Amino acid sequence: MRRTFVLLILLFSSVWSFGQTLPTVISGSAPEYAGYKIDIQKEADPITHQAETIGVIQVMPDGSFSTTLKLPNTSYCFAIFDRWQAEIYLEPSSKYEIVLPPFHPMDEAQKQNPFFQKQVVSLVIKNPNKQDINSLIREFENSYNLLENKYFNQIFKDKSQAAADSLIANLKAKFSKTDNSFFEDYKFYRFASIQFAVNQNKNNKFIQKYLNHPPLNFNLPPFLLLFQQQFSNYFNNESNQIGGEKFRTIVGTADLAGLEDYFKKNKAWSDELSRMVILKGINDAYYQHTFNPATMLTLLDKVQKSDWPGKDKELAETLAQKLKYLTPGTDAPNISMTNFDGKKLDLANWKGKLIYLHFTTISNPICRQQLDELAKIAKQFNGELQIINLLPGTNLAKKDLILQQDWAGMFCTVTDEQKEKYKVMTFPTSFLIDENGKLINSPALSPLDGLSSQLAGYFKEKQLERFRNQAK
Repeated sequence: MRRTFVLLILLFSSVWSFGQTLPTVISGSAPEYAGYKIDIQKEADPITHQAETIGVIQVMPDGSFSTTLKLPNTSYCFAIFDRWQAEIYLEPSSKYEIVLPPFHPMDEAQKQNPFFQKQVVSLVIKNPNKQDINSLIREFENSYNLLENKYFNQIFKDKSQAAADSLIANLKAKFSKTDNSFFEDYKFYRFASIQFAVNQNKNNKFIQKYLNHPPLNFNLPPFLLLFQQQFSNYFNNESNQIGGEKFRTIVGTADLAGLEDYFKKNKAWSDELSRMVILKGINDAYYQHTFNPATMLTLLDKVQKSDWPGKDKELAETLAQKLKYLTPGTDAPNISMTNFDGKKLDLANWKGKLIYLHFTTISNPICRQQLDELAKIAKQFNGELQIINLLPGTNLAKKDLILQQDWAGMFCTVTDEQKEKYKVMTFPTSFLIDENGKLINSPALSPLDGLSSQLAGYFKEKQLERFRNQAK
């Protein structure tokens, strides 16, 4: 009886302790960011690179902020806002007083520039502990970069194994073994990246030594980078090896079981590594068109009917959604917009109409030319085409000027968040959406480049379809 009582006490204590795990806290003060909401994110998966929001920094009117996060383990996290991609490593049950980077909002030209690159910075931590993972990694990277500069030509140009070994030996001598498992893994894969630099023939011996160790730690940036480098465009590379015809046939016939068998038997890879390389290979082949994109989608369909673990099936489904996103025949993303009277509208309000969704700005001369041409097209197809011109919020100040023009369609403003749903990187960009809300063209032809002829063909086909239906 006494033994049972003691066991119950121990069990209760264990459960209570787990439930009382303290959250990670991020706080600070940044008056210039008052009113800002900044998402704290981590990468959700290694294939699609979709980000998962794990917390939000809400900067109060006085500039103060504090947010709590529940983290199961040490995690690489980031926040993308204005011109910054700010990075930090967060450990469970830790407190961080951080300093946000200088306040430099992007102007409209930068927002519309598809080549604008966010500046990567580390979030500054006030009074950091020397054993904090951020401090450890920063000190390691500083030494790494100095030594890499010293041995750069020997390693990257001459492929000198001796130089690689010397660089690694120097780092190991300066950074002795610690009790921080995350930092030890970090160092291991940074050393692996040096070895990769001198052994870029991507041989299986290297993969076995550095990458075939389940569970694969994609939460560790050096591991993720090494995985991406090693398996970039892997299906095509493997097909072009001597004797690669068999592998090309397996991929080309969407033989999922054959792919798994090939990796596990020919390469002696674990199930987990095999599955991740298959998904990475499908992603790259789809975009590179080294194999038929439809075949890659068939492979993803077969994953859903396979005995793969649930989490890997979810990853395959996420990848399928990414590959199909904004492709003709798929549902057009519904977005919210605000008309010039301040009324909130949804794209779904126009279901049943053929829609020309036109992201534009009147500050761009090409956009104004297209708006002039759209007015002619609207008269040509009177009442049959709904034109929706979507403007950045800054154009609202020129509402009166816009309304004075003889431009066609409805004018609304959209937020950057809504614009992102259509992956709009530059103005003008347009999409043609059918009466059922399906994308016809993504992107669509411009008014200056064949849109009128395309619409004429579309409406002619619709009319013939009505005649055929009436004749039945």
